[in-house]
Amino acid sequence: MSVLRGRNNEGRDWWLNFFDIHPLYAEKANESYANVKERRPKVMCKPCRTAWIIDEQHRDRDAQQQGRINEVRTQEQILASSVSSSDLPEFLSRLIPC
Repeated sequence: MSVLRGRNNEGRDWWLNFFDIHPLYAEKANESYANVKERRPKVMCKPCRTAWIIDEQHRDRDAQQQGRINEVRTQEQILASSVSSSDLPEFLSRLIPC
């Protein structure tokens, strides 16, 4: 979040505490922007992100029990795979209302 803190509208940035900014925003990658022209970053609601990670870990546990994978991914592995994947989850492509 500190990436956006350099602006003069500090008093209006309180809402940033409730959202995570796309991980590639600091690198200014085009896929990190919701609107490339306006340079607005994609954001994700923190509770939605947590729910998504839990869902992914449940899917991993099911796949592990079926013998399709050896181990359940960690939170960091899930987030890294979502960022590196060309098929980004829906929550990264736009703001998700809770």
